[in-house]
Amino acid sequence: MTNFLQYNYISVSPNPFSPDDDSFEDFTIINYNLTQATSDVRIKIFDSKGRLVRTLLNNQPSGSFGSVIFDGLGDDGEALRIGIYIIFLEAINEGAGVVENLKTVVVVARKL
Repeated sequence: MTNFLQYNYISVSPNPFSPDDDSFEDFTIINYNLTQATSDVRIKIFDSKGRLVRTLLNNQPSGSFGSVIFDGLGDDGEALRIGIYIIFLEAINEGAGVVENLKTVVVVARKL
């Protein structure tokens, strides 16, 4: 019998990425793994001052793993400034009473 630890994580690739429409690393993929088989997932992007700039998922049903594409745009459809952004994922499984919070950073880059 094999025992394995189930763990949660969030990763971003590529990081940094450059959403400048040059067909090279114009978007990044956020991958996540959760400990629960099902959850409602929220993924929000915050700037370095803690301001919400984009909501990628809002109470989206999800299995234990998933991927989301981030195109470097804010909720207003405008390109985000060059800089560091915080990705915050919250997964809620109400039936089990489990809340998972994951954070990581992504860098938006462009040619100067």
